[in-house]
Amino acid sequence: MKNSGQRDLMHAVPFARRYARALTGTQAEGDALVAAVLGADLPDMAPQLALYAAVTRAAPTPRDTTNLSARQRQLLLLTALENLSLAEVALVIGIGAEEAGFELEVARSALRAVSATDVIVIEDEPVTAMDIRRVVESCGHRVV
Repeated sequence: MKNSGQRDLMHAVPFARRYARALTGTQAEGDALVAAVLGADLPDMAPQLALYAAVTRAAPTPRDTTNLSARQRQLLLLTALENLSLAEVALVIGIGAEEAGFELEVARSALRAVSATDVIVIEDEPVTAMDIRRVVESCGHRVV
């Protein structure tokens, strides 16, 4: 690998470590995952995307308490945490951009459903109570 390629790869390592730590749930497991993929052949793409792709493919099945699939979790982390575009995420995961967009929307909906809760609004002014209800419902919660 040329010096500039090595430099680009080393520059990408901290980002891959952050992603791997989020995927595995621990610093030690995430760092071990990145160390393992650095010793393997990386996909033929930009160094940072190649590291993300290698980590994604080598990652163990997540211990997740939500109803997200491993792919959905990866999509969320790559877009929200790593700020990748949908096209970049699709390339990293190895799917089409349209499928990535659909899966990402499903994942976001699943997260909203998990975080929704029932709320009781106690307010003696009817107009204020209706306004609070509107705000609470717009945040994805249910007013009972």
